Amino acid sequence: MADVELVVGEAHLAVDTAGGGLRALRVGGWDVLDGYPAGTVPHGRRGHVLAPWPNRLAQGRYAWDGVDYQVPVTDTAHDAAIHGFVDQLDWVHTGGYQDESRGEIAVAVAMAGRHGYPWPLSVDVRYVLAPASLETVVTVTNRGSSDAPLGVGMHPYLSVGTGADGTAVSLPVTERLPLDDKGAPAGPLVPFDGELGPIGDRVYDVPLTGLRREADGWAAAVVTGPAGRLTLSVDAAWPWLQLFTADTLPGEESRRSVALEPNSCPPNAFATGTDVVRLAPEQTWRGAWRLAWEPAGG
Repeated sequence: MADVELVVGEAHLAVDTAGGGLRALRVGGWDVLDGYPAGTVPHGRRGHVLAPWPNRLAQGRYAWDGVDYQVPVTDTAHDAAIHGFVDQLDWVHTGGYQDESRGEIAVAVAMAGRHGYPWPLSVDVRYVLAPASLETVVTVTNRGSSDAPLGVGMHPYLSVGTGADGTAVSLPVTERLPLDDKGAPAGPLVPFDGELGPIGDRVYDVPLTGLRREADGWAAAVVTGPAGRLTLSVDAAWPWLQLFTADTLPGEESRRSVALEPNSCPPNAFATGTDVVRLAPEQTWRGAWRLAWEPAGG
């Protein structure tokens, strides 16, 4: 498969049709997204679309409408199924446009029902690029004949010209979900101060919620470093953010950047029921998020 690319002003976007996600976003000399080389399979789900669930599903087991289901365990270290199926599929470039101030790439995939998740889904993503921002709009439609459980996420790694230690983070969150050593929920929500400042040597792979939102329903996180300032904003379809300092990635990729993941539900949601979307036949779920950048000294 191949990239679909778009250039608007100094912003250069590459979308990977192997998985439909964000492979690269460069603005002038600044790699706003910490991506991966063309034609390779990235570590850590860099830029990927996560559906029909994000994060880990303990032992790959859940029940839905009185029926027990088992999906393959894909994260053997944590005895869990992780991040769904669609980022392992080949997507199709379905359209787009470009003018002097704006451009769009649209990609889509038809996911067949399968053992453990028998609901076929249509997943469409629109990436809308402007000189100082990228908006991502995800829609998922249930093509099955019964209500489907659904969770959605995305996995951008944000780069501000330094590693995780020197990255400063301000998050619009008030609560954290504790996890056990296998990444599964380990108790009720606890208070969390999202004004982290420089991360330093702290380690995070944590689901966060209780988002403080503006009147329009959007919530904004700010990430800063030597290269500039990034603002990641999410609409009401994303009640969770996952902060990941990439400590488990191999070699030089470890703590090279910080992932800030919009999620519609937390880890193990299919088993716990927390914020799982019930999607009726032919019903569509939609979620949008934006990334805006301000180069240092600009």
